[in-house]
Amino acid sequence: MSKKNWITAHNDRNLAAQIAEDFSLNPFVALLLTARGITEPEQIENFLFQRDLFVDPFEITDMDKAVERIGAAVDNYERIMIFGDYDADGVTSTASLYLYLASQGADVGYYIPDGVSEGYGISCGSIREFHSQGVKLIVTVDNGINAVEETALANELGIDVVITDHHKVGDKLPEAVAVVNPHRADCECEYEDYAGVGVVLKLLCALEGDSDTILNEYADLAAIGTLADVVPLTGENRVIVKKGVELLNKRSRTGLEALKMYASVSDKILNSSQVSFSLAPRINAAGRMSSASLAMKLLLCTDRQDAEKLAAELEHANRERHSVEAEIAEKAIEYIEANDEVKYSPVIVVSGEGWHQGVIGIVASRLVSRY
Repeated sequence: MSKKNWITAHNDRNLAAQIAEDFSLNPFVALLLTARGITEPEQIENFLFQRDLFVDPFEITDMDKAVERIGAAVDNYERIMIFGDYDADGVTSTASLYLYLASQGADVGYYIPDGVSEGYGISCGSIREFHSQGVKLIVTVDNGINAVEETALANELGIDVVITDHHKVGDKLPEAVAVVNPHRADCECEYEDYAGVGVVLKLLCALEGDSDTILNEYADLAAIGTLADVVPLTGENRVIVKKGVELLNKRSRTGLEALKMYASVSDKILNSSQVSFSLAPRINAAGRMSSASLAMKLLLCTDRQDAEKLAAELEHANRERHSVEAEIAEKAIEYIEANDEVKYSPVIVVSGEGWHQGVIGIVASRLVSRY
């Protein structure tokens, strides 16, 4: 077993004692709060009880422009293409926006790239294909913040682009109609730690004009994406996950019910851990091992028999992912253990012939934990 040098956070025990008394908390819980910097009464209330509802989505820069352009596309029945990502955050983002726009009568489609052959993010090739299909508006979800060249091409071809993303902003923003990303330097919104699906949820709230309605309809998908992307469970993310898990226990979409069955949690009261380790990995497995479109089809499916077939395919992909991951990890560990120079290096680099691109990131995380 590897030896770890644990560095504990500094705690103000007097402050923790006061918090425990003021909020009738276990002293250990109060210590955890202070260690996480949650010390102000409003912070504590929001963290423990989620008292505050969503803040105004229009606080996010360019949200007004995004709503105006998407609304016009819906009203004028322009062809809209949602460009997603192949992980669970990207798939739930795509499904949420697609379902909402379809419910509004929009002419909307979606595209999720193949992670192995196409890679991450929108490409010039995809934009040219959309142009040939008569697409007038592209909305990216969980990607696009660095698509400067691609957005320029879309502009040349007469296609408008609305970008929604949560990744780090580069030196230059794409020249899109709207760039909705809470990490923009000029964004003064109260909260910024959303997953991609959290940003989409804020967009839906802005489009609908009613946060409660959107939460009651889409928080289940948003909770899965939020938990899968391992963003901080603070602020609005806690509201999303709390409401989403409630929805998953109260009423599930047909596809999610089938997925719960294969994950052996259909007869259980779900919590956030079960969503993280039972549902999310199966959705992720589609993009890692085959095509994320499989997971997307499952989330949109309304026929029980079709849903069970799709869930069975996802289960097969997840089992394959487990097997391939274990095989690569075994080979990597065997190599490291046989080479002390590598084992005790501050940076470990291992490689192998034919290692599956879809799982090497997971194996790398396992190696970090081990060494």
